[in-house]
Order: sequence, then C-alpha cells, then structure tokens
Amino acid sequence: MKLSSYNSYLEVNLPKVRTNFLSILSTLPAGVELIPVLKCNAYGIGALPVAHALAATGKVKTIALAQIGEAVELRQAGFSQNLLVMGGFPEWQLPLALENDIILTVFRPETAAAINAEAKKQGKTAEVHIKIETGLNRIGARPGPELAALAEAVKGMDSLRVAGAFTHFVEGEIKNSELARRQFELYMQGVGQLEAAGISVPLRHICNSGASDWFTGAYLDAVRIGRRLYMDNRDEPLPPGTPGAVEEAVSWRTSIINLRTVEPGETVGYDRIFTAQRPTKVATICIGYGDGLYEGFVKAKSPVLVNGAEARYIGICMDQSFIDVTGIDCAIGDEVTVFGKSSAGAVLSAQRLAATVGHEGVYFTSLLSPRVERIYK
Repeated sequence: MKLSSYNSYLEVNLPKVRTNFLSILSTLPAGVELIPVLKCNAYGIGALPVAHALAATGKVKTIALAQIGEAVELRQAGFSQNLLVMGGFPEWQLPLALENDIILTVFRPETAAAINAEAKKQGKTAEVHIKIETGLNRIGARPGPELAALAEAVKGMDSLRVAGAFTHFVEGEIKNSELARRQFELYMQGVGQLEAAGISVPLRHICNSGASDWFTGAYLDAVRIGRRLYMDNRDEPLPPGTPGAVEEAVSWRTSIINLRTVEPGETVGYDRIFTAQRPTKVATICIGYGDGLYEGFVKAKSPVLVNGAEARYIGICMDQSFIDVTGIDCAIGDEVTVFGKSSAGAVLSAQRLAATVGHEGVYFTSLLSPRVERIYK
C-alpha cells in the first residue's frame, strides 16, 4: 500500500490516459479535433495532472470544462489551449472569465449582451459557443424562434465572436439510438439557421464519449471525450489493441482494519443493515461514503476485491464499511481494491462495477472526496 496520512488512494496511470487519447484520435478523420472534457476535476481524477499528460501529446487544441472556476484554474496553471466552459454561469464571474480568455457558452440574448459589454470594457473580443437545444432540455436555444432571437442579438455585438456551436446527446451511449439521430438532425438544422442568419460556425461538435463509439457521421469538426479517456464502453468495450480501444487507467485501493465472525441472527451496521443468515466473516475497511464510496453497492451486492477474490458489500457508513469475506483468506492490513487493478494484478473494472448499479464508471471517481489520496504514475 502506498499510503501516507490517507486511508485510501486512487492510483492514476497517466501514460494510459495519454495512450487512450491518442488511440481515439487515430480513429478520427484528418482535421477533426479531439476535445478532452476535464470537468469536475477531470471526473475526480485530477484536472491538472491529466491536462499536463494530454498537453504533452501536442494534439490538444481545446479543453472543455463545466464551470468558469475550473477553466481559470487551468489558465492560471499556464495552459494556453482554448478553454471552453460548456455550462451556464452566474454573470458576476464574467470579469474573471474574460480576463483569462475563457470561451463561454451562450444560449440567451441577455447573457450574450452581458458578455459583449464586459468584453468592450476590457478592450477585448470575447469568443463564445452557442448551445443549441435538441432534447436534453437543460440549457440551449431551440431551433426556430429562440435561436433566431439569439442570432439576431449576437449579430449586432461588435465585441463578441461566435467560435462554435454544440449540443449534447440524451442517450449517446446507446448504439444506433433513433433519438440521437433525431437530435443530430435538429442540431444541423440549428447550425443551418445560424449560417442563414449570417453567423459562421467554425467549430461544430455534438459527439460525447458514448456517441464517439458509433456515430461516425456526427463527428463534424470535433469530438468531445470525458469518460472515454479513462475507461471503455461499459457494455461493448473494444478488443485491446484495436484502433479506438482504451484501457482503464485508475484504481482505488484501501485496506482491512478489522475482522470478525458474526453468528446467524446477529446484525452489522447502523439500523441493522445486514442480518447474518449463517456464520459470516465480516471485514471492516477504512473508507465510507465520506470518502465517496457509493452506498448503492450494498443493495446491489456489488463486488469488491480482496486478495484477488471477490467479496460483497453488506454495509457502508461515513468513514468505515463492511464486506462479507466468508471463505476468503485475508488478514488485517490486507489490500482491498474498490475498482481497477490490485497491486498483485487482479482486476475489477470500474465499468463492470458500474453495471451492477446502472451507472458509468466515472460516476464513482467523481464522487471521491479529498480524503482519497491521488497518486500519479
């Protein structure tokens, strides 16, 4: 175990992250940009280390984030790439955003006007991407009157330049989704509407990690990837070594701090979450939901690795949790791998774990708190 003052650590294999990026890039047509999405601290994995690893390829032109603060962190760390904030934001953040040359997303005329006014105040031309609403109904201007009003407003702003337009799939991870195809058609309709209004759209992007696996006709000018930087498609991973295949690059490990056998009828945990039906060997591990361990693993009886064998969760508290290790040779101090690869080479993929609870593997990394040490290889 490589622990210092932490109870657990996330080991991140940065060369694998870089190799994954290049593997995906190799499948794109010439001239199509690959945009890493490093929002939420790169899904809890570490935005700065991941950004440095990817920038070293010399192939990253744009990095996408969700919030202005995330983009400012990268800019002030010395990253010169285009930094695109894809989410909405409070307008009081505009001065900081434009001071750091952050590309912002617009979908309302009022926001565009506020950006234009701040850019004029700073003596700059602000770059923006227009978000087109195609079905997620989160943020965006719908093709038709909404988009027309936005286009008309933007055309008259002399301190604002449209650098691109994008949308987001509802179910891009579902291969051959008819909804995704309808969204693509609606998005292209919106792009056409902008161009007909005299607004050039230099960078068109719609594909996320899921859609990038199959929707080649929607690659356009750029493809965005978040989850796929660290792990492959949950249900249909590509065979290792094939173009576009990726390897899981993160592993979360902790240790056993207590062992006890409970007899039939005895309970474990708060509110008697588990009642033994037979003599049960219970291991207590030194992480809980306060560290980001997902409580849904108990209901799903999800696996966890102990000395290469699969145990099952039976209870999760804030700081410590319980697993059933009946029949497993283990001792206090032994390593426990929540997901990824154990130190001895046993594997429990984050995507396989995700399938037990209906999530993507990066959901679990995004939950990890600062109590989990990040170690970068």
